[in-house]
Amino acid sequence: MPVPTFSATLAQAAAVVVAIAFVTFAGLMVHWSLGRTWGLSSHWGGRYEVLPTSLRVADAISFAAFTFGAFVVIGRAWSLDQIASEGFFTAAAWSFVALMGLSGIMNIASSAKWERRLLGPSALVIAALCFIIARSEWTGG
Repeated sequence: MPVPTFSATLAQAAAVVVAIAFVTFAGLMVHWSLGRTWGLSSHWGGRYEVLPTSLRVADAISFAAFTFGAFVVIGRAWSLDQIASEGFFTAAAWSFVALMGLSGIMNIASSAKWERRLLGPSALVIAALCFIIARSEWTGG
């Protein structure tokens, strides 16, 4: 059975949702990498009241990844071939399908209540939306 190709319109709607989520996550990563503590109980297994430097650096890297992810899903859904090729956007979109799927599984396996109940299922929904984006029709030149 062949894997379906989704319409550009559906991919664009999915990309808006994913980009908003990624930009929100990126903002939280900046917040925590600067040493702020709001919401920290739902992050890194809820084990820290203040993040150690190594995890702040990890959050700064996560900021870059989520920002890149927002660029990728928008670029793929709107076929922005004047910025990068279809192959680049498609491969990058598939990487976010995998990353968010893995994130969802890891968060569901976490001992932290908020990671299990909110972040895990949210990551799996985002992975599914990234799948739609990666399998959508390319309307660029």
